[in-house]
Amino acid sequence: MRIVDRKTFFSLQTPFMYARYEPCAVWSLEINLEFVGEHSWFYLDFSLVPDNNGSTDLMEKLLMLESNPEASLPIGWAATRDSLYDESEKYVIYDKSDVESLLKKLTEIASAGKKPRSV
Repeated sequence: MRIVDRKTFFSLQTPFMYARYEPCAVWSLEINLEFVGEHSWFYLDFSLVPDNNGSTDLMEKLLMLESNPEASLPIGWAATRDSLYDESEKYVIYDKSDVESLLKKLTEIASAGKKPRSV
């Protein structure tokens, strides 16, 4: 992984995985899907909430999940547009080996299944 400035960020080929960076703080993972114009892009974030039709729908779904531990809903993958402009913004860019490492770890977790823990 590497840390880049906004100019470098906008020069990269999409799609790519990144996180917003502030000194000594790396925020959540996002995937840049495509640049739109000079200062905007569409991205997927890894907040990993249920598929929803807005904040009221999301709140209702989360409350339902909270009250019913056996319930499950699929993750929503709706793209969001970022149009905020801050010339000083920096980003952590994850390269191919980082993405492969993440996929390997996710595959290990998925292969483990939901086995009860033995005590």
